[in-house]
Amino acid sequence: MNKILLVDDDRELTSLLKELLEMEGFNVIVAHDGEQALDLLDDSIDLLLLDVMMPKKKWYRHIKSTSPDTPDACHYVDGARQ
Repeated sequence: MNKILLVDDDRELTSLLKELLEMEGFNVIVAHDGEQALDLLDDSIDLLLLDVMMPKKKWYRHIKSTSPDTPDACHYVDGARQ
């Protein structure tokens, strides 16, 4: 597993996570909304890290149902926002 698609509307968080994951040797692609994620998601993605609390739509359901290339390894992140 080497290529990660990181999807979150929090730009500071994605920047930090991208840097940390790249330090560990991962190739990280960032999307800041579900529409970008759908455009970037293909069979070369090994892991999808997705914030489930993004605005507009339930992207985790939409991506899983509309993209046959969704990787088998998906992790949906539900960050506690206060």
